[in-house]
Amino acid sequence: MINLKIYIKLIKRYNSPSLWLRFYIFVRLLVCPFDKILYFLPKMKTLIDVGCGSGLWLNFLALKQKNIDLLMGVDIDGRKLKLARSSKNKKIKYLDLKEYGNQKISTDCITLIDVVYLLSKDEQKKLFQDCFQRLNDGGGLFIKDVLTEPYWKFLFNYMQEFISVRVLHITYGQKFFWLTENYLINILSHIGFKEIRIERIDRWYPYPHFLCIAKK
Repeated sequence: MINLKIYIKLIKRYNSPSLWLRFYIFVRLLVCPFDKILYFLPKMKTLIDVGCGSGLWLNFLALKQKNIDLLMGVDIDGRKLKLARSSKNKKIKYLDLKEYGNQKISTDCITLIDVVYLLSKDEQKKLFQDCFQRLNDGGGLFIKDVLTEPYWKFLFNYMQEFISVRVLHITYGQKFFWLTENYLINILSHIGFKEIRIERIDRWYPYPHFLCIAKK
């Protein structure tokens, strides 16, 4: 169920939002459990969202968490960064992947929302290692993605992702590298993360959403 007040506030954050952006934000709020992700986030002063896209999650956070000092978004897609930078919030800073790689930035929290499945296993490992290095001691990594079960939810998600990535090219990527709980726990613990746990956040959603939480 969409919170129309939040939807309207989010739309107002963008400079002259197109009909497509309005539609995208509406659908994204409908299918992604942002409130459930927010529930698990700790109190923090800084957060980096890698794969921020048009900045929807960061603007959602800025509305919900008034005590955050700085939100930073990183993305490889210049089209989406242009949309993100049209949003009006002095607390949010956006960087492309090259700018981000050239800066030694530390943070309390890093979120990866529907990003990891688009990366190869080697790219995933490099990303997790980079997140570990950038997190402050005690900081948290939050990975929101989808599992491959139950199968009917996975199939529903796969059809949508195929259209978004391979047909419409809304999302940057070529192949899918689906995650499992054991894989995430093993690779994150090997890198040095601790207190790793998986939370299912897919109740009432036709997608097999989950949230992996790991501390440095």
